[in-house]
Amino acid sequence: MKANQLATLALRLMGIYILVEFIPVVSFSFSFLPYIAENFNFYEIITAVVNILAVATQFIIGILLIVKSASWGEKLAPQNSTETNFTAISFEQVQVVAFAVAGALIFAIALPQLF
Repeated sequence: MKANQLATLALRLMGIYILVEFIPVVSFSFSFLPYIAENFNFYEIITAVVNILAVATQFIIGILLIVKSASWGEKLAPQNSTETNFTAISFEQVQVVAFAVAGALIFAIALPQLF
């Protein structure tokens, strides 16, 4: 697997992860709409607008990571002109990728609990 293909795969996996995390956030975000409609308060409206913008941004980032992953993978790891055939990735490289994915997953799960 070439480096740019690995980068493309990683970007697509991040996009899928963001979209999977998007689903419960949307249901949680829209559960506040009846409460805001009853209690028409300026600060609650601002909070709802910021929340909707954050959810929309998360959705857009997830879609962009999936759609643009090939071109962004080329930019992250450009293909050398001398590199024409596929190279096998070593066990150490697989370990590095696995630990990076696990670290990103742990960070993503712990981040909402921090705030």
